[in-house]
Amino acid sequence: MRYILYDFFGTLVRYDESARLANVNTTHQYLESLFPGHSPDDLRGQINLAYAGFEANAGETLREYHTFDAMAVLLGNLGASEPTDQQVEEMSHRWISDWSAGIRPFDGLELMLDALDIPGAIVSNTSTPWLVPEAVSRHKLGQHFDFILTSIDIGMRKPHASIYEDALQRIPVSASDVLFVGDNAECDYFGPRSLGIN
Repeated sequence: MRYILYDFFGTLVRYDESARLANVNTTHQYLESLFPGHSPDDLRGQINLAYAGFEANAGETLREYHTFDAMAVLLGNLGASEPTDQQVEEMSHRWISDWSAGIRPFDGLELMLDALDIPGAIVSNTSTPWLVPEAVSRHKLGQHFDFILTSIDIGMRKPHASIYEDALQRIPVSASDVLFVGDNAECDYFGPRSLGIN
């Protein structure tokens, strides 16, 4: 292997889907400044509701949506008939900050990457353009990766072929010299294998 493509969530960093709504502190503070009277539990329920339709569509079509779209629906459901771009952006950044606060690299990750000494990049599904780059920067992992490619950059989620094709165009080796490392069979095994990636 001459190059490694890594999934991000569950592969390089710990991520517990069941705990994604545990922390809504700064999101709730901002919501209270706009529309007082909503409890944190109400906010959690509304976040799930706002994302449900987008996630269902993405699951069927593999088309990625933007966090801003989900947050615009959330604000609409909570009382903003026409939320401003500024409100949507602020709500999005606060929610993603709360959501990603618990993300931590797996123990020994840096030692492993140093020991491998093989160039690599991150290829991940996410509806938030800044989430993975900010997490990589926050945990000082950037020197290990040539680039970060996410589904929101491409418009399609893994296992759609376009995200792997884009990644292959960015690296100086053929697919047969690339190893994909991940934790999801469809996205990180069958998808890459369809393009000849190991």
